[in-house]
Amino acid sequence: MNSFTSPEPSFAYESTEARRELGIPNVSEVHFAITDLAENLLPIAETSSADPNRQRTAALRTASGAVLFGWPLLLAERELRMNLDLAVEPGEHATHWITNDKDWLSEAVAQLREEGLVIRRNFQRQRTNYGWRELENDA
Repeated sequence: MNSFTSPEPSFAYESTEARRELGIPNVSEVHFAITDLAENLLPIAETSSADPNRQRTAALRTASGAVLFGWPLLLAERELRMNLDLAVEPGEHATHWITNDKDWLSEAVAQLREEGLVIRRNFQRQRTNYGWRELENDA
């Protein structure tokens, strides 16, 4: 559980906040992968002068991009800083490209499986170059 997890989730790690802000599929692995990373990005977001809701939304959006496109943590942190107009070191930008340097979704699935949750084998098909998509019920 993290601060993004709904108080009374209908499935493990459900985040109505993340669903509302990102339109992500309602499955544990996507909610957990994004909100777990967003939780780790919050301390950076909280250093900005933006209001707390914007800080949380920026952390969620950045985490979603990192999970979708395989950004490593340092690149996700840099992207968050840029999104919140915080100081950044000169270097490459993460926006609009896929690195596949880090597989946050697979790591989330491994942890959820250790917790005893059943995850579909084709969970990776929820990620696309254009965003998240729902899997068919029979998948």
